[in-house]
Parts: sequence; C-alpha cells; structure tokens
Amino acid sequence: TASAATHTELFLVFHSPVFVANALLWISLWCITFFLFVSDTQLWFTIACAVLGVWTVFVQRGCRCVSWAFEDAVAKIPARFSERVLPRKYASTEDEAPGKQSFSPSFPALWDRVIEYMRYEDKIDNQLMGDLSFSGAGAGHHVYWE
Repeated sequence: TASAATHTELFLVFHSPVFVANALLWISLWCITFFLFVSDTQLWFTIACAVLGVWTVFVQRGCRCVSWAFEDAVAKIPARFSERVLPRKYASTEDEAPGKQSFSPSFPALWDRVIEYMRYEDKIDNQLMGDLSFSGAGAGHHVYWE
C-alpha cells in the first residue's frame, strides 16, 4: 500500500540537512544549465549574425569578390565620397580625361578637416596626418591625389 506523506513527515524532510544540500545542488544545476543555455544561444546568435552580415556584403557588392578583395579602396575614397555625399555635379564620370581630378573641389578641405580632427583626438600622429592631408602642412610626405 502506498502511503501518503503526512504533514509531519514533510516538515521533517524540508528541515533536514540533506534537503538543504539537495536543494542547493538542484538550484546550482539549474543555474548552470540556464547559463549554458544562454551562452549557447548567444553563440549561435553571434554566428548567425556573422553569416547574415557576410551574405549581406556579398549581395550589396553584387558578388564581385575579386574587385572587392583586391582593389585599392583607400585611393578611391575621394572619388567615392564626392560621388555619394557631395553634390552630383561633382560626381566622377567614366569618360573623364586621364589624370584629371575626379572628385569634388571641396573634398580636399573637408578631408583635411577630418584629418585635423583625428589628430586633435590623438587617433593619428603628426607623421600620418602629414601623409593623409592634401595640404603640405604638418610632418610627413605630401600625397598628391590624381
């Protein structure tokens, strides 16, 4: 015959040292399990975001992986910035004469201002500021953009 636990028996079980140890063990196991669940979920969320980001890059670039991987994107900053941000009348065209400036006339002043602010924030040193600026001021080698 199965006997039901009485109120006194349950009281003794709940207040015994074994119950406290088992309850702590039970809480510890559930907390560790919850932590592993959350960390595993975060791991897969991060991996999924990375995969989605790579897929988005390929879609936006039209799967032109070779030009994207091997082009000199830094050299194309003036033309691309002029084309996408500054007024359209300064946008570069494909039929321009070789050696002609293919970016907005206001780009050098804007670029030098950005470089000066980066120097002010100590993100670059004087040498790099001179290397990156259009004007000849500052240390470094003067770069002539064509």
